Amino acid sequence: MSKKSKLKQYRQAQAARSGNRLDALTTYLAVLTLSVAPLVFRMVRLDFVSPVITNTTTADTGTMTDTFTHVKMWMIYLLVGALLLIFCYKLFASAASSPASAAVPVYAFELTAYDALLAALCALLLLSFFFSDYKAVALNGFVYMLDGTLEHVCYCFLFFFGFHIFSKSPRRTLFLVPLYIVGIVNALISLLNFLGVRMIDTAIIKAVLGIPVNARATDAAAFTSTFGNINYLSGFGGVLFAIFFARLLFPATSAAPRRFVSSASPAPVPVPAPVPPHRSASSSSSASPVPSVPSAPSASSLPPSALANARLSTLIESGVSLLMVAVAFSIIVTSLSSSGFLTFVVMTPVTLIFAALSGVTRRKAILAGAALVVCALIFVPLAARNPAVYEETFGIFGALTQRSVEGENPEGLLDAPPVSDMLSEREAGAE
Repeated sequence: MSKKSKLKQYRQAQAARSGNRLDALTTYLAVLTLSVAPLVFRMVRLDFVSPVITNTTTADTGTMTDTFTHVKMWMIYLLVGALLLIFCYKLFASAASSPASAAVPVYAFELTAYDALLAALCALLLLSFFFSDYKAVALNGFVYMLDGTLEHVCYCFLFFFGFHIFSKSPRRTLFLVPLYIVGIVNALISLLNFLGVRMIDTAIIKAVLGIPVNARATDAAAFTSTFGNINYLSGFGGVLFAIFFARLLFPATSAAPRRFVSSASPAPVPVPAPVPPHRSASSSSSASPVPSVPSAPSASSLPPSALANARLSTLIESGVSLLMVAVAFSIIVTSLSSSGFLTFVVMTPVTLIFAALSGVTRRKAILAGAALVVCALIFVPLAARNPAVYEETFGIFGALTQRSVEGENPEGLLDAPPVSDMLSEREAGAE
């Protein structure tokens, strides 16, 4: 091998190691931010400009106080900005260090149909912003819900990074850590609030909010979660349940024992050696012995420690998933909002159907039954303590049926006066 070839291989190896370190950095940075951002809240006073939508002052132009979304929004902005800088550095730095004669670039990724759809979504978001009547609201979002065009574009970038970097990383299971942390913390907060503990009056919460310790919150004020909205909390619980109920029935480590324990391993298949063009078939018969493809080791050749470790990994993963199913369902129940329960009602049978189609086993039946029993053990005592639990879960189906039969107007929403009348009343009151 020439000196030039050795130098080229050395540069490629160095760039590959640098790229792996950068991938690790982006993964740890994303996991850390996604673990902390949902838990951060701080009372911030903002100057907000908005069109008049209602006849109240809760969503109008002026100085508003935001607690749960402003800091989260800026953490997402900083995360996406840092990931973009690292991605661009890795892309252009590796291209510069790669020799021009290299057949394969040191770092490259293929654009797929998902990227085209993602680009189309970003284009539609930007067009929606440019043609909006109130660009401040379209760019940053509404007060208390700062999820405007800029934040949705950041979500698109996160999806791009997740598809091209995080999904191919050997550390991708670390992205379960934010779900563990955020889920358990909010489940505890929601349960304490459900049991009547006024966490908003504690010194810790007041210090985090940035309000005086001797300040007294009103009786209607409540600290229900780090999301600031029971509907967001309930929706998060529904998504959390769907994820870990699926992982309970389809554990990622369940394939490990099957890969080694194969009682019917096929015999080695002979593979004929390639014959050079200048050699005849007769001369090839006297060549070196024909190599064979080794078969997978059977159960007898598998070390007992490896088999025990595989079974232990599957058992631990199933236990953690079952625990998170209980955490998710407790969030759904104690949040007293029906959105997460609807997700539970839809995704539970869907997951069971896919589990049955993939093959009914005793393990799946036991774990599915255990999950449903755990949910029942959580639901029964909480529903006995507060009747609103039943009303916001199974009771919504009876209420919807009664309203559809009697032709009721839910919540009296259709009885609200037109916006023009509300504006007229507001102008008259101002005069």
